Amino acid sequence: MNITQDIARILFSYDKDTGDVLWRDRNRCLFKSDKEAKRWNTRYAGVKSGSLQYTDRGQEYINIKIFGKKHLCHRIIWLYVYGHNPEQIDHIDGNGLNNRLSNLRNVDHSGNQKNRKLNSTNTSGYSGISLVDGKWKVRFNSRCKSINVGRFLSLDDAITARDVAYKDHGFHANHGNR
Repeated sequence: MNITQDIARILFSYDKDTGDVLWRDRNRCLFKSDKEAKRWNTRYAGVKSGSLQYTDRGQEYINIKIFGKKHLCHRIIWLYVYGHNPEQIDHIDGNGLNNRLSNLRNVDHSGNQKNRKLNSTNTSGYSGISLVDGKWKVRFNSRCKSINVGRFLSLDDAITARDVAYKDHGFHANHGNR
């Protein structure tokens, strides 16, 4: 069963300031008996929904199981508020557990990649910058193209050039800073 905005609003309440999604009291018609309805509502109504999920890269998100299928909490929130599912949803601060509406934005894959934490294989400590033959090389990918900014004698010059290039290519200010 596909989840619609109407179904999401029947099942949940959402606090945009805290990012919490709570189970709503469920109507008796959703259960086989009065006893089951009372038991479910006593146990879950008003309780924060979801459970912690880790991705293969160690990122944390909240999963909510609805009608036997797992759904990412931030996607349920987007559907609840805006009535549709976008291609991707970016957590602006990089924290997959921060589901405040102000921390979520609708982006395409490329936009989501422009707000990533520093890659674990990075050796310089700075996104898009590496030390090659005694010079700081600035290179990154944007929309499947390799962007070579140049080589610099000082790390500060490389960082400045990278920041300008990142801005020109639409990278989020948080990219590589977490």
